[in-house]
Amino acid sequence: MQLQDDTYRAIELLRFLRRATSQTPWTMSELAIVIAVEDIEITSRLAPLFQLNENIEDNDMIRSTVRDILHDRKRQGRPIPSLEAVKRTLQELNRKGWVEARRGRGFWLSNEGHQVALLDVLDAFGEDIGTAKCCKQRHPFNCPYRKVCRPYKFHYQLSSHLRSLMKGITIEDIALGRWSLERR
Repeated sequence: MQLQDDTYRAIELLRFLRRATSQTPWTMSELAIVIAVEDIEITSRLAPLFQLNENIEDNDMIRSTVRDILHDRKRQGRPIPSLEAVKRTLQELNRKGWVEARRGRGFWLSNEGHQVALLDVLDAFGEDIGTAKCCKQRHPFNCPYRKVCRPYKFHYQLSSHLRSLMKGITIEDIALGRWSLERR
């Protein structure tokens, strides 16, 4: 399963905001830089600061480096990658109540955002996680061919299992590295 860009961006924004323990909200530009994985220059400067096995990163160092990158880009007249897309994604996350925002201050994870399930994020951004075209529907048990389709039961059960697993994994679990593909 390959995620749409909006869904990937939403998961990364939520994951980062959960790990970001700073009391200072993050601006849209700062968040666009933090999740700009397609830009090797940005990634190479930020990667050493992200300690994937730790519960929290050095937010002051990350914020300082992000601001340096923003300053360099402004000075060089280079755009911030995916800024409009990050704006749309943050607006949707705010509408869902998973991210809070204050004009002029920035964005931070809401209390609800900590416990939002991965499945809720996938559903909110229209992801289909079925293993076969017919099982990607919201209600594949309504399939008119289910009684004669030989692989139906397998694909339906596999799709149901995937949804069940993703329902049990929260953004907090992802951010803190405490999730598993085993059924809960």
